[in-house]
Amino acid sequence: MMAIAFQTYMTTDKEIYANFEIYLDRWHRLDLSFLTNLIPGVIIFITEGWVWLESRASGQDIPILWTHVDFQSRKLGVDMYVDAQLESSLDVRFRTLFNQLVFCEVYPPFSNDPNYAPEFFTYRIGTRHGSYPFIWWTWDVKRLIASEIAYLYDYYNSWEIIEEVNNPRRAKMMAKQLSKPQQAQKVDELADLLLPKFPDIKKATHSRVASALADLEVELNEQMDFTIFEPRVYNKLRDKIETTPKKSHKKKMKAEAKALYG
Repeated sequence: MMAIAFQTYMTTDKEIYANFEIYLDRWHRLDLSFLTNLIPGVIIFITEGWVWLESRASGQDIPILWTHVDFQSRKLGVDMYVDAQLESSLDVRFRTLFNQLVFCEVYPPFSNDPNYAPEFFTYRIGTRHGSYPFIWWTWDVKRLIASEIAYLYDYYNSWEIIEEVNNPRRAKMMAKQLSKPQQAQKVDELADLLLPKFPDIKKATHSRVASALADLEVELNEQMDFTIFEPRVYNKLRDKIETTPKKSHKKKMKAEAKALYG
């Protein structure tokens, strides 16, 4: 993928968006804000594609929105390149839209030997023809000598860990792993954060509190599922609303205090 990114940089003036750091001046960090602010005429590189396009999360928002970007890629003038260790780990709709498939093998096979050094990479490149569901592929094979492309490692960190984004399973697990005192503290914190949004106890319904907690997840970016605490936050929030003096009551108290103490 880095070879394609570098070739794009050298042969075009297009901006490069990638979810891994590339040491080039036209590189921009690709994050979820791109989904709400589509930029035409750019090149997108997604490594560890399962992070955003996990096939088992196919019905969730992020995979759906990314496939929408791919659906409109021709009109947007956007090219997308995605890599993954397993093709099957990517959303099935996304896989259906591939124009090319590239399988890479390294020789000798990778090992943890500190003296290990690859000699060459073999690429099997499949090009799609036809349109869904009448699709067929033609294949080509290319081989690159490792020493001839070693310079590419100067332009990115091949060991960069790609963080998962909005993984519901991990988010729920993080919430459940909190101890009981930690959960109680988190519930109290969340209720305090939501209190300004619910000045009227009648508006603090279960559905509205759940929706506000979901918004808070995005706002705080803690990668934790706050909605799992909804019933407890709901009760805590209502307790806080009932014990918070209303504005009119505050004014009355202030007036009484002034009358008593001048």
